[in-house]
Amino acid sequence: MQTPDGVFHNYTIDHRNPRSQGGFVYALAEDRFGYIWIGTFGGGLQRINPSTGDFLYVPHGEKNGHVYPDSRIADLMFDSRKNLWIASPLGLYLLNNQQLADVKLNPESLEFVRFTTDSSEGGMSDNRISTIYEDRNGRIWIGTANGLNRMNSGNTSVDLHIDYVPKNPEKGLSHPGVTSILRDPNDDQVFWLGSENGLNRLRFSGDRVSGVQHYFDREGLPNSFICDILDDTSGNLWITTNKGMLRLNPSDTLMQNIRTYDTGDGLQSGEFTIRSGFRNAAGELFFGGINGFNRFFPDRVQENVHIPSVALTEYKQLGVTVYDALELSRISHIDIPYDARYFEFTFAALDFTYPNGNRFAYFLDGFDKNWSESGTRRFASYTNIGPGKYVFRLKAANSDGVWNEAGLAIPIVIRPPFWQTWWFRLIAVLAILGVLALIYQYRVEKLLELERMRVRIASDLHDDVGSSLTKISLYSDLLREEVDAENRQTLLSRINNLSRELVLTMSDIVWSIDSRNDTIGDLLDRMHDFAMSALSPRQIAVSFDVESLDDAKKLPVDIRQNLYLVFKEAINNVARHSGATEVRVALHNRQGRFTMQVHDNGQGIELAKKSSGHGLRNMQMRANRIGGELTIANSDGTTIQLNTTML
Repeated sequence: MQTPDGVFHNYTIDHRNPRSQGGFVYALAEDRFGYIWIGTFGGGLQRINPSTGDFLYVPHGEKNGHVYPDSRIADLMFDSRKNLWIASPLGLYLLNNQQLADVKLNPESLEFVRFTTDSSEGGMSDNRISTIYEDRNGRIWIGTANGLNRMNSGNTSVDLHIDYVPKNPEKGLSHPGVTSILRDPNDDQVFWLGSENGLNRLRFSGDRVSGVQHYFDREGLPNSFICDILDDTSGNLWITTNKGMLRLNPSDTLMQNIRTYDTGDGLQSGEFTIRSGFRNAAGELFFGGINGFNRFFPDRVQENVHIPSVALTEYKQLGVTVYDALELSRISHIDIPYDARYFEFTFAALDFTYPNGNRFAYFLDGFDKNWSESGTRRFASYTNIGPGKYVFRLKAANSDGVWNEAGLAIPIVIRPPFWQTWWFRLIAVLAILGVLALIYQYRVEKLLELERMRVRIASDLHDDVGSSLTKISLYSDLLREEVDAENRQTLLSRINNLSRELVLTMSDIVWSIDSRNDTIGDLLDRMHDFAMSALSPRQIAVSFDVESLDDAKKLPVDIRQNLYLVFKEAINNVARHSGATEVRVALHNRQGRFTMQVHDNGQGIELAKKSSGHGLRNMQMRANRIGGELTIANSDGTTIQLNTTML
């Protein structure tokens, strides 16, 4: 304590004096007679006469039927009725003013009223009392380790509990441990509560809480552990925490204009102690901390009104520096490749009054919905931002919260991958349309091919089968009218031959359209089988010379059919009209040109052309269908050759 002559008086425990007990001093309070009451943690309740230095020790526990406060005192308070309230881990104690009027009181005769959770009516929410507060209406509020309590008007019981509700936090406190209580200096219906995790603003409607707001470090508090709350003569709140102090206008419920202070502003430490605040009659505020205490007149705290300029100092992509401060000052925008999934800006405010207290806010226009306040953190990072055009905006405030609202802005272009560009999408659309067109064209070609096949089959049926059936019908009519046995036998033989030819023709048509016979190997087997069946009965030798043909290669139906029918007609001519004894069949594929040659050693085509003219015309027609060239030559017999490039 400081005396008028500037000398500090130090009061210590005298172990030789039984009236002086030890323990850490946790609370001090002055009664109306000038005595100082001392609450210690371990040494109980004591009273000292500042003039004489005499101690009076109040016993603790129970003695001679009386209840005394616990030896661990957390808080002391004299209310407006001069009663002494005592907070301890074992409950709340009250000593009325009538007993305190006896200057020469006998401590063992004091009668304390104790309030606990076990009280018969209106008990406390928890015995661990942390703080005591009297509002302007004389109502006593009790902060405990498990919520807030209010005494009734007669101070006989608790008539209101406000608890921490974990599953519904907007209905109660932010934390059960209450550390400080203050009624709003401008609104009697509002109370401010400090807790071990968060600042609480409670609005009352009568005895009912009608609104609760919680504030944490994410709302701008230096720290969420609140140590004490005081108001100044201007109605501002001064709040100490475990990491600095802040000033708050109670009407600023959105915490938009709070001012924070730390060791750079002259605080003894960033960490304060619980219930260490005090405002004297002159309006000076005192707050105790782990390295001493701070005292100041709030209206004399000067603000820094300088609006700070703001600058970008570094830009990184994937942790690698791309631009330094000088380069950033020269460029008009930033190009970012699509695969730079992480980029970061570092920045600074050009105010050097207290640089560590400068604050920042940033906003990526086109991505963020709201400004992000980074506090004193000097960087902003983004991850996995999609391709597009953006603007990075930055503003800063000095240590007293004066913002440069203009700030700065730099355009950003994140390039899309090539598969997301308009030209790639156009090419892709055109490619898809092209594929669809090809598919459509392919299907049309298949339909046309099927139609052509139907026409060919109909034509073959009409030309070959129809002709044969007509002849059979004619011969049948003649047979019905013929009476001569020899002529009837001749007609029957002709009908029999035509029927056999008709069966073979139908077999050829079915074979040619069967997809199981669509390879060159299948065609060669069919040719060989037919040649052997047609020539062997006539004692005509046949040989095959096959060169550079892929047996597994598939042939279209029309090519396979026409090649086979040209070959078949050539073999039939040899068998019926040539008089040959030997036939050589050559099938070659050289330099993309296919040649089929049937050579016999017979009498030549001239001698037999009358009987085979229709067959030669058929061969020429079928050669034309597959884009081939048919030649017939007489040299040591007859050579029929077909050349085509369509194989």
